[in-house]
Amino acid sequence: MDCPDVVLSWPSIEGEQYRVEWREDLSTHSTWVTLTNLLSAQIQTNLTTFVHSGIVECTTSAYSSGGGGSGGPPGTESATVEADYFSTEPMVTQKEGESLVPLALYPPGIDLSGQVIIWPDGSIDEWSADLVEKWRLFQQQTGGPQTEDSGDGGEPGCGFYRVVRTGLHLFGITNGTVLSGLVPIPVEFGFTDTNRTIDQVFLTDNDSDDNLPGSSFPEFPLGEGESPAGVWDTTHVTNGNYTLQLGALLDDGTVLLDTPIAVTVSNLIFQPDPWNVGGEAIYVGFQTVFTNGVWHLDVYDHDQAYLGYLEGEIDADGYCNYPGIPGPGFSLNNTDPYGNQYPNPSYTLAMTAIPSGAVPPYPIATNRVFIEPAWNYYTRAVTCYQQVFPSWAPGHDDVRLLMETVWNAVEVFHQNLLGGLTTPHEVGAQGWGLVTNRMTFATARDFVYFGHGSGNSLGGGGLTIPMVQSLLGNNLKNPLTATNMHPYRFVFLDGCNTADGNWPQAFGIPKRKGMIVTDFTQKRGIRPRAFMGWNRTKSVGTHIIAGNQLYPPHEEYIGRFWSYWGNGPTGLRPVKDAISAAADYAPLAAGGMVLYGAEDLVINY
Repeated sequence: MDCPDVVLSWPSIEGEQYRVEWREDLSTHSTWVTLTNLLSAQIQTNLTTFVHSGIVECTTSAYSSGGGGSGGPPGTESATVEADYFSTEPMVTQKEGESLVPLALYPPGIDLSGQVIIWPDGSIDEWSADLVEKWRLFQQQTGGPQTEDSGDGGEPGCGFYRVVRTGLHLFGITNGTVLSGLVPIPVEFGFTDTNRTIDQVFLTDNDSDDNLPGSSFPEFPLGEGESPAGVWDTTHVTNGNYTLQLGALLDDGTVLLDTPIAVTVSNLIFQPDPWNVGGEAIYVGFQTVFTNGVWHLDVYDHDQAYLGYLEGEIDADGYCNYPGIPGPGFSLNNTDPYGNQYPNPSYTLAMTAIPSGAVPPYPIATNRVFIEPAWNYYTRAVTCYQQVFPSWAPGHDDVRLLMETVWNAVEVFHQNLLGGLTTPHEVGAQGWGLVTNRMTFATARDFVYFGHGSGNSLGGGGLTIPMVQSLLGNNLKNPLTATNMHPYRFVFLDGCNTADGNWPQAFGIPKRKGMIVTDFTQKRGIRPRAFMGWNRTKSVGTHIIAGNQLYPPHEEYIGRFWSYWGNGPTGLRPVKDAISAAADYAPLAAGGMVLYGAEDLVINY
């Protein structure tokens, strides 16, 4: 501080830009004020400086250590400070510290444990909640400024500052870093345009459209005090080199990408097939860096009661395979002698790898598998749409006719719970109440929608991912951290960016490409499922609903998809083949389509 100015400085790199903000104090009646939002890093140096001019009221207050050379204010056992200390307001410092700041900087009710208060008369108190009243009385006696909430306000001094780089950045992980286990993913972002908000943050490998398995971030908008930081469980990918790229999808469809960072993942034991969900079977898919030796598996129930163990040999690829069962990995039976699924909601698997010739301690990895309730009955569909054109526009009829085609194709195999052939259900002025009611029916396992969408909402915010999670009781994370209570069989969200968020997990579908039906039935003893949506490469705003007309190739694509998938021999064509047929028929509308889950799912399952 160079009174009356405050001088800020921080490490910087040429080419970066910064946003600098200031606030008077940290109480609720104080807000952040932008001082600059496009401050460029200083050139030919690794340090950038910003001067906030005229913010400090200069006084004769000063502090020095005194003749004893103690380097700080006297201990709390002393009644007064040295004579050369003087201040007209209470100050705060660490017990053994040298830095003093005005008590008025801190908001009412803040915990200042470990701090001492130096009063203007030189007396010292170690912080306690009782001092709040003493501070209030001091303000009343001295006529100091009061706040409506409390009397421990006061002149703010220089206030508080924060500096953030503009754009989106992953910090704390640098090129060449070796990662293992659960890795925090700190996120820093600063925008110059306050009219845009973040819909989703994601982590990819080398600018892929797919999130890295095991990575997760909070849902947006963030709650009060919630951080955008995520985590990445690196045991859910194979060992090797990755190029991490942090990205953000904004509410206007814009995508921000950070500079790629090259890292190496190295775990002694990992799970290349990470979807930890089971039903009548529990998949054990551990792999190790060791290519010989034996493995030992301990199994615990949801109360961590020990159930037993299994042992086997590590194969040449490092898989922990069970004798007599084709790998990779193996599945445990989770049914009683009568074929009924056991009621345990989860199991914990603890895998120990024992390499040949090694001595303890041996590496151990754990995985918690969550068990879904069985749903072995006929399923029905919830089909709805949002009208995106006014009644006078040609696109209004285009959308209605498109939805008649969709409704009829679905109805043949999974009876619709909403609407009719000539009157498919439109989500209009009446809102989403009827749709969400039908979604919770036990037989409702298909959901098909056309309309506005994003990475976390449908219909302009009428239906959100947290709402679906609450309705269905499915967990959003991948890998999951809780049981799916109402997973869906098939979901097609025909809207912008619907494949970019956590929509698949909200419907209980793994956000993984290239899975097949046996990954669900044989490995896990659960019903197969798939999700279709559009990723961020889909230019919906430009083509799909431009010019008051529904983009003809999109109509052709959707019509061809449903006719091909539904008109095969008794509905046994794989969904991936139907997508390919639609792309061949209407290539101009095919860009950005994403399929997660079982790519060989048939419409009549």
